[in-house]
Amino acid sequence: MIICLIMLAIAIVIAVSSVSRAVYPVPRSVRREREREREVVDERRKKITKALVVGQYVRMFSSGCYGCEGNVVKVTPNGVDVQTIDGKQTVDGKLLHFDGSGFSYDGTFVGCGPWYIEGMK
Repeated sequence: MIICLIMLAIAIVIAVSSVSRAVYPVPRSVRREREREREVVDERRKKITKALVVGQYVRMFSSGCYGCEGNVVKVTPNGVDVQTIDGKQTVDGKLLHFDGSGFSYDGTFVGCGPWYIEGMK
């Protein structure tokens, strides 16, 4: 009987929490602020990508926790190609293709998403 009451209490808590999420979504002002922050980061990444030259060292990330380094080997009007450095990295010695926004588009995914250019030297 006690187990049934505990299970019923858990079911009620789950039901109430899912209803409260539906009733109280993220406020519009918070969503706008997050969108603005994303736009600022995207613009920064586009500027970095446009400023790259052949031979330049870049840092890349995927999903925020996987890191990689490499050198730019080709610059085109549509983006750049980066050869990763062999060693202690996630994608050793691979050629990654990035669009003008600084995101990889060749299907090289690690974790939860594409690689993106984060910085340069």
